[in-house]
Amino acid sequence: MLKWATCQLLLAGLAASWCVADELDTSIARGEKIYQQECLECHMDDGTGVPEVFPHLAGSATFAKSADRIIDSILAGNEGQLVLDGQNYTGLMLPVPLENAEILDLLRYIYASWYPQSKVKLDVKMIQLRRALAAEKKQEP
Repeated sequence: MLKWATCQLLLAGLAASWCVADELDTSIARGEKIYQQECLECHMDDGTGVPEVFPHLAGSATFAKSADRIIDSILAGNEGQLVLDGQNYTGLMLPVPLENAEILDLLRYIYASWYPQSKVKLDVKMIQLRRALAAEKKQEP
């Protein structure tokens, strides 16, 4: 009887793991579609961007450590000169009107594509916090 209960627990754990993996894969696929619609034109298919105009999303030491600047750029856009990893960029980026879950999908795609070994934590709470900070910043005189 104990062996059967153990087997049931193991099977339930495996099924839960498969569901989580499937959910992540689905999120990444949605993120890829968002990337193609919203980011591809400026940041290119391979994430290399356009030198001195639009920053690279792939291979950034900054982005490998944190998604904050990507989130902030999505929420508020970028105007004027931007410095990323010691390189200057001058392209204009308007805010991208995405919901928190869509931003999470997009981040999951970016990190799965170009930072698969990164330990950056990606969750909706982090995006909500960045959104709240952006709103506060807009209200500052």
